Amino acid sequence: MSDKQYRTLANCNMRQEPAIGAAVAAVVQAGAIVHVDDTRSTDGWFRVQIVNGWISGELLEAIE
Repeated sequence: MSDKQYRTLANCNMRQEPAIGAAVAAVVQAGAIVHVDDTRSTDGWFRVQIVNGWISGELLEAIE
C-alpha cells in the first residue's frame, strides 16, 4: 500500500463507510492535508488515514 497526500477542497465529513448515508467519523477542514492509501471504493471514495474514515474523491486534490 502506498501513502499519498491530498488537500481537501472543502470542509468534509469523513464517513465510517464509503457512502453518503454512513455515519460521520470526523469533520476535516478545507485545505487540510490528508494521507490516502490505495484503498478506494468503486464509486470514488478514498480511505483517508486520520481516524480510519472515508472522504469522497470529489473533495480531494492530489499534491504532487
